[in-house]
Amino acid sequence: MRLRGDARSQNSLTSIQRRDCSGRTLGSAQAEWRQPLRSAKPYRPLPSLLPDLLPAKSVSNAQVTGPGGNAGTTCHTCARKQLNRPIRERPSRTISLTPRGKTTVMSEELNFRRIRRNELARAHQLSASLGWPHRIEEWRFAAETGHVHVAEHSGRVVGTAVHWDCGASAATVGLVTGSTELNKSTVERRLMEHIAGATLGRTVVLNAPEAKVRDYEQLGFREIGHVEQYQGAVHHAPECFPTKGLRFRPLCASDAARLAELSSQASGLDRRQLLPSVLKIANGIALDSDGVLIGFALIRRFGRGFAIGPVITSASCDSTNGMMLINYLLRRYTSKLVRIDIPGIQTLADQVRGLGLEHVDTVIKMSRNGLLPSDPQVTQVAIISHSLC
Repeated sequence: MRLRGDARSQNSLTSIQRRDCSGRTLGSAQAEWRQPLRSAKPYRPLPSLLPDLLPAKSVSNAQVTGPGGNAGTTCHTCARKQLNRPIRERPSRTISLTPRGKTTVMSEELNFRRIRRNELARAHQLSASLGWPHRIEEWRFAAETGHVHVAEHSGRVVGTAVHWDCGASAATVGLVTGSTELNKSTVERRLMEHIAGATLGRTVVLNAPEAKVRDYEQLGFREIGHVEQYQGAVHHAPECFPTKGLRFRPLCASDAARLAELSSQASGLDRRQLLPSVLKIANGIALDSDGVLIGFALIRRFGRGFAIGPVITSASCDSTNGMMLINYLLRRYTSKLVRIDIPGIQTLADQVRGLGLEHVDTVIKMSRNGLLPSDPQVTQVAIISHSLC
């Protein structure tokens, strides 16, 4: 019994203040019954008893410490904690992390099907989430002229991909999107595998971002070129006049067949079904040589402004005539945001930059199942769009 003012009693209490194996100081009352039988020797558990009581994983992996942090010893308190600690089983499920750090569990398989009319708004939402400028009108055009495939997860559209048939032997692919709520790359890869089955036996052409080139190579695509994207507002474009024997003239309805023929020869893709739909939403100008249409350029609403393309000319002076057609349209759309995609013609690219358009992106043109047989006498100076090549 402790007496007030007794120095020896106070020293004896101080001496029994001990710490448990995690280093926490125990109160005097707790320390008295938790201390080892002999203070000079720390308590050591019986090796034949403790391994049978504690989980094998805890004994083999945990570092055993005793009073004062000495390795190789333990106390009653920590032994009880190990006995009462629940063992958690980690579920074997595939998870994906979104860029914002949210976790979504991919507990169901993706289903693939054609898009429904009332799901175009969802497709537009997906492209907008990736920073693409496409309007809902661009998605309606894709649904009217091509085949829009969607990936569905838990009853919700989480990805899109579109392919356009170009005759019986070729196709183009574009508008490949994936939801950031799931693993975007996985959704896009699975969609492309689905598209590969839908276009089996065709020569397929697409324009891929540089980050996706390796993924598409694993699906059998090979690089065949590149496309440079330019955009901006031109505030002044000089007047250009055709050389002798050439003249500009307006496009008319009777030119549709000739325009489709030139576009097919230049791109190697059958445009007879697609180009009439493009003409319905575009304006343009024709280049005539002695009554024969040898080139043309179209411009249409796209995204936040306008897009020029396609631009087709004869190969004899493709750069000169192509720049004349582009310049003609830019003069009539001054101070408007204009985009144009040029397939690697360096001379033309320098002239476009000289007018004030800035280079904003480069995509890789890729093909699967061979190359397209284009006509060397006709040149595609600017493509319709990344998706339509």
